[in-house]
Amino acid sequence: MKYLILKLEGMKKEEVDSNSISRRNLKIENLRIIWEQRGNKNIKYSRRPKSDMFNGHLKSKLQLFENTMKRLKDLAIILKTCYDLHYKKDDLYGDALLAFVGNSIIRNYPWSDFPFTSVNAKEIFIEHGVTEDISGLMDSEVKNKKEFKKVLPLIIYEHFSPISFFRDIFIIAKSNQLALSKEDFYELLLRNYITVRITKDEDKRLNNFGYKTNRPQSAYQEVGIQIFESEL
Repeated sequence: MKYLILKLEGMKKEEVDSNSISRRNLKIENLRIIWEQRGNKNIKYSRRPKSDMFNGHLKSKLQLFENTMKRLKDLAIILKTCYDLHYKKDDLYGDALLAFVGNSIIRNYPWSDFPFTSVNAKEIFIEHGVTEDISGLMDSEVKNKKEFKKVLPLIIYEHFSPISFFRDIFIIAKSNQLALSKEDFYELLLRNYITVRITKDEDKRLNNFGYKTNRPQSAYQEVGIQIFESEL
């Protein structure tokens, strides 16, 4: 009798699983059909998201900054997932996952940059007629486009911490058997994911100090780079 009950329960489970699979297959098939009917549509990925805009204009710098922080918080969730994969399934993904984290997720995460400017770079911009506040703006969003383009050959857009830092954190944390939470990754991003427009001379100084691919947090201070937006 016990065997029969277990057999019936097993049959019911198989029936439920079969129904679930059928519904899932139908859902996926419908998505494919809708896509075929809809056709391929171009996306406008270079356009600012709605949360950054108001009546067709960019919101205030403070609001843009706050939205950037929200996106970094979401990025921290993705990094936590990737770190768990690296920690538990490194034999399945190998170093390719680490390269994906640095080159694709960190480098290309949407609207995660809020560019700062060094004091020296700010002076060069002003000297060439770019007097507006370009803090947090992408190149295409600067209003003085003609003057701005003339200055670009003198400016380097760089990451305060090299992209490889975020990749290598995975290796270091795993080798030390550290469990990292999304809160840990958010703090890590706040402290280290910073983009800055600096002068070519300042970039040269960083390289001369050996700080191109590996640098301490004091690197800017050591080579005399001061961030203009110190109050933000």
